[in-house]
Amino acid sequence: MSKQMSENEKERLRIQALYKKVFLSPEGNEVLVDIVRSIGLFDSSHMPSTVDPNGRDSAYQNGMKEVGLRILSTIDFDLTQYRELHKKAQNERRILE
Repeated sequence: MSKQMSENEKERLRIQALYKKVFLSPEGNEVLVDIVRSIGLFDSSHMPSTVDPNGRDSAYQNGMKEVGLRILSTIDFDLTQYRELHKKAQNERRILE
């Protein structure tokens, strides 16, 4: 294996830097809170079979969560940041209700 960074690794790091630039800015953080709130990242996505007999809604919600988790993992959020983001999302939800 070459000592030089592969093109795939360079691209991955470039994309990661872009995610961080966007989502770790003050404006990006507001968007991230909105994403977390709207997809219910910290809520259960399981729906009883009487509500969602085919499991499609649960599958859709899980897919939405996967996108949110991809963003969070790409920008290296740690558990403390998850908790803070969750609290902020809950507060935002209360304000909107």
